[in-house]
Amino acid sequence: EFAKWVAWYNCTPLGTVLKMILPNAKITNEPRKDTKAKIHTTADMQAAKLAALSDTQQKAANRIKETIGKGFSVTLLDGVTGSGKTEVYFDALADILSTSNASQTLVLLPEIALSVQWLERFKRRFGFAPAIWNSEVTPARKRATWQGVARGEVRVVVGARSALFLPYQNLELMVVDEEHDTSYKQEEGVIYHARDMAVARARFEKIPVVLVSATPSLESYYNSKQGKYAEIALLSRHAEAEMPDI
Repeated sequence: EFAKWVAWYNCTPLGTVLKMILPNAKITNEPRKDTKAKIHTTADMQAAKLAALSDTQQKAANRIKETIGKGFSVTLLDGVTGSGKTEVYFDALADILSTSNASQTLVLLPEIALSVQWLERFKRRFGFAPAIWNSEVTPARKRATWQGVARGEVRVVVGARSALFLPYQNLELMVVDEEHDTSYKQEEGVIYHARDMAVARARFEKIPVVLVSATPSLESYYNSKQGKYAEIALLSRHAEAEMPDI
């Protein structure tokens, strides 16, 4: 149903969308042979480390956590640079991972934001590495990740646009970080905007999606002001850090 909607909304033949989504036989059938392509599954997880959030951050995290398990919703997390938006949604991810052994989560990031720094920050918080899905992932690792997602073994996926179309079995929360970034627009093959498709997939999955930005897109800002999206604002930097004079 999601594939049909993507084809309709983006004025693209269904076959073209299916070609983009469906894997080749090597991904689905070949066993995981390359030990270097090992991914972290449920069995590898450690308890998430608690981070000290400010009162404002904790209230924001609690509002996100309140949406989990209650059907489709969209929340715009609008916070100034340095306000701790990442720690806020990390707290929501930790809550899901600690309360369910089968739930899956997806964090979409622009290619440029999928950095070593972000991944190290995730590892320090959760004690394991998320499964990565982007254009630089090797075929062997893609095969391991695709199979792990399809089997429900992979709990957290972080990736660029195409991670949206993986075969999740029990997706409970989606986060679109830097939701304003223009690299979410796919301009070859199937033309689509990953932020909009993430909202649509969340609707089909009946789960919440969180759009995160210090400079929200005009579309998301408008939808929040119209009441279609809930809005959480973080107006000051964490630990009383001062904003620059402009």
